[in-house]
Amino acid sequence: MGYFTNHQSSNHQAQSKDQPYATRTMSETKSTKVAAIKPSVTKKRSVDEYESMTQRELIATLQDRDANIIKLESECKRLKKSTSSEGPVVAVSPEKIQAQAQKVRSMAYKGIKSQMKWKPSCKHGTARFSYEGMCDEAAFRAFMGLTEKEKTKGKRMESGAFENKILGQSLEASIRYGYLYLKGNVNISFSKDECTVKITGGYGI
Repeated sequence: MGYFTNHQSSNHQAQSKDQPYATRTMSETKSTKVAAIKPSVTKKRSVDEYESMTQRELIATLQDRDANIIKLESECKRLKKSTSSEGPVVAVSPEKIQAQAQKVRSMAYKGIKSQMKWKPSCKHGTARFSYEGMCDEAAFRAFMGLTEKEKTKGKRMESGAFENKILGQSLEASIRYGYLYLKGNVNISFSKDECTVKITGGYGI
């Protein structure tokens, strides 16, 4: 009788040791469920750790990771919006703004003049130029002589007015037998999003 009891006990211990996950005791299953529901995401997991997980644990870990990614993306968008709309505005002195506007004038003058080359269409004053340069809103307002209330939308003006009011000097380019001048109207546009000023127009003899 004693031998039978001991033999049964030994078999039970061996069975418990070799039992699969699905037939373990309730306490073991409960502790495993807790681990599956609350996976650790405080550290980077190794490949071995992932390979040792059950399907349930992997699903819970991936769901938790996805939730964290969504939360981080939402926070990132909120911070970007907050920075763009509520960020501190750095005050720029009027002198510095005027200096920036003068730099825009100088760059526009050089950029347009460099494009004024001889071509057959110059005979009819229909040769075209297109200049684009970097310029923030404050510098553009000073460049154009706009007040704070005036809109920074595109503007068209005669080439003579552009030279006198915007550039502050006449614009001409020498060629072999004469000079090239601005002709017709000049179009000026400003992109607030890209901080660029674009100037297009015609030139000829």
